[in-house]
Amino acid sequence: MASSETVNIQQADVVINRWLVDYYLVLAIDMLERKQYNDFCAIRNVLDYVLSRPLESANSTPKNIRVLNFLTWINKGNSLVSLHVLFNIYSCLSF
Repeated sequence: MASSETVNIQQADVVINRWLVDYYLVLAIDMLERKQYNDFCAIRNVLDYVLSRPLESANSTPKNIRVLNFLTWINKGNSLVSLHVLFNIYSCLSF
């Protein structure tokens, strides 16, 4: 009984980690839109940790990670003009 419970917890952990990535990515975008850059960095740190754990892969996962990397690049001051364009593109994409 204990081994089947462990497997179920591990399976749930993988799914929940993907949900966390989706949630924190949306939250990170919101923080950038509100110009709360320190909060964005804190959320990025949480996402770095979650991404280091096993997670269920969905079709949107690689795209979401690329978007997060691009947002981080923008937040570092590389191209703030591109931020508005990215929000428009991302809003057209589905999770």
